[in-house]
Amino acid sequence: CFRFGRLFHMHVLEPDRFEKEVIVCPDERADRRLKANKEWWAKVKENGAEVIKEREYEKVIAMADAFKALPEIQSMKGARHELSVFANGFRKNIDAKCRIDMEKDGVVVDIKTTRDSGASEYEFMKTSRRFKYAWQEANYRDIAAKAGLGIKRWYWAVIEKEPPFEAGIYTFTSDDIARARRELSEAYTTLQSCLTLDAWPSHTPTQPRELRLYGGL
Repeated sequence: CFRFGRLFHMHVLEPDRFEKEVIVCPDERADRRLKANKEWWAKVKENGAEVIKEREYEKVIAMADAFKALPEIQSMKGARHELSVFANGFRKNIDAKCRIDMEKDGVVVDIKTTRDSGASEYEFMKTSRRFKYAWQEANYRDIAAKAGLGIKRWYWAVIEKEPPFEAGIYTFTSDDIARARRELSEAYTTLQSCLTLDAWPSHTPTQPRELRLYGGL
């Protein structure tokens, strides 16, 4: 999943790099036991290119079409892609950096690929809570501000990896970002303490703990 998501990002955000570093393997070349195919694969290996199956490439193209059809994405023509932002002294004894997928005039788009139905509002909300996407947005906003780049608007573009390749675009509320900032502040305080003391406590308990799996009525 990570590999496919990375290839999709490269195709959308760095098409020139995709053309140079990725080779599409036709279905007739998939069987490496055939002599002609062995020669084809040997040349690919010599070039050092990454191979993507033909049906995977077709998925990438379909996903890219769904992504580009989103109205907010159409207005991002001319945006900077894969923008690296550095903030030295972001926190005491902590330098920070982030990599923004797309940015234009203070508008940011972050791309997420997901499973079938994962681009629906309900599923993306669940995924966002699980992976703390609000933390990512709040952190990136603050790092960018420290580096002199103000982010006015943040969009999450979510594209499914299975037909019919549904795509959605979302924003978080200001309350969500404010809460994420408070939680991040606590996390950075913990990190600073760990760095100062060179002590990295485990997240698992050292003594047996009783767990309540189901709440009472």
